[in-house]
Amino acid sequence: MMINNSKWIGAPRKYDKTVNVRKIFGADKKVERAVLYSTARGFYEVYINGEKISDTFYNPGFTDYRKRIYYQSYDITDKIKKGENVIGATVTKGYYTGYVGYSGDHIYGEENTFLAALLIEFEGGERLVIHTDETWQFTDKGAVTDADYLQGETYDARMEIDWAAKSNIWEGCGIYEYPKYATPTNGTLDNEPFELCAEPENCGAVLERVLKPVKAAYEMPENHFVFDLGQNMVGTVKITMNGESGRTLKIRYGEMCYRDGRVYNKNFRTAKNTDIYTMKGGYEEFMPSFTSHGFRYIEISGENEPLTKKDFERMNITAEGLVLTNTPEVVGMFECSNKDINKLFENIMWGQRGNSLLVFTDCPQRNERMGWTGDAQVFAKTAAYNMNVKAFMEKWLTDLRDAQLMYNLGGAVPDTAPLGGDNRAHGGCVGWGDAAVIVPWEMYKAYGDTKFLSDNYEMMKKWVAYENSPERQTGFIQTNPVRGDHVAVDTSTPTMLCATAYAAYSAKLLAKTAEILGNDGDTKKYNKLFGDIKTAFNKKWVKQDGTIEYVPEKWDTKVTPSQTSYALAIDFGLIDAEKMEGAKRGFKAALDEYHGKLSVGFLGISHLMNALTKAGMTDEAFALLEQTEYPSWLYSVRNGATTIWERWNSYIAETDTFGDERMNSFNHYAYGAVGEWMYGKILGINTSEEPDGVGYKKIILTPTAGGSLTYAKGSLKTKWGTVKSEWRIEDGKFKYKCTIPENTTADLYLGNKKIPLEAGEYKFEV
Repeated sequence: MMINNSKWIGAPRKYDKTVNVRKIFGADKKVERAVLYSTARGFYEVYINGEKISDTFYNPGFTDYRKRIYYQSYDITDKIKKGENVIGATVTKGYYTGYVGYSGDHIYGEENTFLAALLIEFEGGERLVIHTDETWQFTDKGAVTDADYLQGETYDARMEIDWAAKSNIWEGCGIYEYPKYATPTNGTLDNEPFELCAEPENCGAVLERVLKPVKAAYEMPENHFVFDLGQNMVGTVKITMNGESGRTLKIRYGEMCYRDGRVYNKNFRTAKNTDIYTMKGGYEEFMPSFTSHGFRYIEISGENEPLTKKDFERMNITAEGLVLTNTPEVVGMFECSNKDINKLFENIMWGQRGNSLLVFTDCPQRNERMGWTGDAQVFAKTAAYNMNVKAFMEKWLTDLRDAQLMYNLGGAVPDTAPLGGDNRAHGGCVGWGDAAVIVPWEMYKAYGDTKFLSDNYEMMKKWVAYENSPERQTGFIQTNPVRGDHVAVDTSTPTMLCATAYAAYSAKLLAKTAEILGNDGDTKKYNKLFGDIKTAFNKKWVKQDGTIEYVPEKWDTKVTPSQTSYALAIDFGLIDAEKMEGAKRGFKAALDEYHGKLSVGFLGISHLMNALTKAGMTDEAFALLEQTEYPSWLYSVRNGATTIWERWNSYIAETDTFGDERMNSFNHYAYGAVGEWMYGKILGINTSEEPDGVGYKKIILTPTAGGSLTYAKGSLKTKWGTVKSEWRIEDGKFKYKCTIPENTTADLYLGNKKIPLEAGEYKFEV
């Protein structure tokens, strides 16, 4: 690779602020082609003759920079002029030296550096290659005086760089060591190479839409002016103003506000989420591009002097929200007769959109924003229904393989990927680490690409081997401390029950994977493992009549077993058909215990509705979906949510009170995993799991009416075309329409009939 011949450059001395570098060069012939290969340790932007060359954000993305960094390629042919040119780059902390979740800063390294190779091909065949080296120049006199992805950006417009100016602010660059080997978090690795890789296609963070305030800005408290975008979003802002040079504004953010209009941001914990802008004078725009925020409300005030109402009006300050995401292509749609459910669907979409920035983050606003594996595995199927996540998840699964490698604990999968600084002593948490198996499997089903299985097969096997190692289980029952059904309302579910159920499920999926890849020996091995865990699970927790029984780990008496315990047991196939009637009675008792409302947490959420359906309890499932009292999906909708909350009661509108600020995100996508049931059961759009039918080559349609719904309609764009499904109840009849794309077939299940379909449009009435 041409870029491998370049040198990492940065400040000539120890430095912990923004790095600006440049190179002036000449082009005395007509340019036929010019390509820039560039990357950084930190987030960077490149300018050619003062013009920014890319519309993507936060390059080179988020990886475990100790193991892997991506470089970007840009066609800049039209930006090179005849004569003198200048290439400049600004490099900020990013995740490299900036804060990584709550692990602190400087997790990956100490200095921000830039690496590039510029190839210019002239008319006549002559070539010029410009590498980053000692001839480049550095300055610390730039407009971005400091920037941290979590904390915010400080920008002084008076110091904006004229990249071509002959100025004494420039000095020689420093040269930094080129990494050769990966350094793991735990122990050592034998000559594991550091990898500088071309960025996968369609992986950059881009502007998806612009949100304007839904009403005029208001003052609350005095000298603080608040813009309400009407929607909790993730990205950055564009602030416009007209004022005097040297005037400094402070911009803060909030997902929620108090009833009196004050912005609420205590749940950000130690993340400052604050941008500072100093004006150069006159009309100007500020768009922080090296930081991101999760917010609905934008609060603007003065930094060094009060911003009075008169000042605010005179300066004509405006604000917009710039929505950024790595997955801009929406492929799914859902609508029904219940407006609250429609709002829930919108919230699910916005939760995914905002948390698909760089990696699948748990939340986008506080001092965390890490690629939590548990969240990803419960939401993976819903994610693929909503948006085109193929390239995004291919990249994240590379991060996950790297995380397992860098964790370096015998196959353990850490809780977050990229690993970052989250190095917990428990060494891999069941239900979280199972993302190593579940996510590849769900992506394989959604896209029909066996590379999701073959690329990750070794990771899957290593995790299952670790999960079932003697140190982790006794008699196939998990024994290590784990997180369990995180933030559940019903806290009685034994963590070991959750862990054992997930261990069984991963063994089951790994057996299926082995069969698809033609590994007969592994198929038998993992089928046996699944059977052994299932037997142990039943012996410990399932009675002869199919009901579940346990004593909670922290209590000393038996209780009504939880919804999560039944959801996992039934959806994972751990209860045999002959015991299902008893399991159904127990499941109903678990629902009655909470008066027909849900009580599950993160591990139960994606299995609750599927388990109810498998148990023949569709009526109960629809009742749960339409429930509006706490705890329920629609409780947050009724309390003003525009995204999915971390807790079922993160905010109570009646009392204007917020949940525990230590862990209370208002944009946490995991509970939106009910989306897969809305697509797969209400609309009935599913893919066949047969090897020649996955990826919607063969479609399974199971449209289902229930609850108070009188109609539902939706669609899913697949690589073959768009599948459409719509039903309504009229005159006591079920009227159904569907569209099957070209080059696919479908099996439609209406009542007790199976109806084979070819490509085309169809109407039915039952």
